[in-house]
Amino acid sequence: MMIEITLSDFRKGDWQYNLYKRIIEIGSAAALKEHEEISPPDYKLYCVFGGDGRLEYIGRSRDVWSRWFGQLGRLKKNAGGYWFGCDSVSQLIVENMPDSWSWKIQLWTVEDCANHYQVSPKRLDVFTAEAMMISSMSPRLNYMYNSL
Repeated sequence: MMIEITLSDFRKGDWQYNLYKRIIEIGSAAALKEHEEISPPDYKLYCVFGGDGRLEYIGRSRDVWSRWFGQLGRLKKNAGGYWFGCDSVSQLIVENMPDSWSWKIQLWTVEDCANHYQVSPKRLDVFTAEAMMISSMSPRLNYMYNSL
């Protein structure tokens, strides 16, 4: 269940609460009927779209939110409270602030990727999924696997 949200909403983390709440609301009835636990999607892949809607970057991580805003994340604040970026995509975001907070980020599971490319999820890991997405979608800031 791929989701698309603004970078601002992604940073705040509200999407996680709303997603868990929705899963509980929708899943509770099903879980009671089937006696199984409903778990949240395991997002491992992300796509960042610039203000003009152009795909800027595709990446992967065990914990996508921490990859962006955690201790070793892409976007950080310095002692003066100013944002700075550690790589090309985060620098692009910082250079375009505050407008870039309205840019979109898509969060994908490996299963989302498998469904999108019509391949068996059993034959797809996060590394292969990322490579397939980069190769077919040609994001501007990815060089490895990019067909540009």
